[in-house]
Amino acid sequence: MAVDTTTRCPVTELVAAFCACRGCRNLPDVAPLDLDEESDDRPSARMGQPFDAHWPGKCSGCKEKFSPGELIRADGYGGYVIVDCCGGGTGA
Repeated sequence: MAVDTTTRCPVTELVAAFCACRGCRNLPDVAPLDLDEESDDRPSARMGQPFDAHWPGKCSGCKEKFSPGELIRADGYGGYVIVDCCGGGTGA
């Protein structure tokens, strides 16, 4: 089966057969994000569930070192906090 290389996407101007936009892939439109809805901005709401550290690291809150086996949690910004000092929020 030959690929139609003459039809172009009106959005990306790529060959439609190779374009991944919603129109070329016949995907349904999705509702836009409602940026006016309230969100929970508390730091504890962004934190992950506590777990035992697998490797040594540094708490992103107080900069103290933690050891493998110590209880830590994700801080919501790509780092980890020690539960006993900076990660005590429950998210509730």
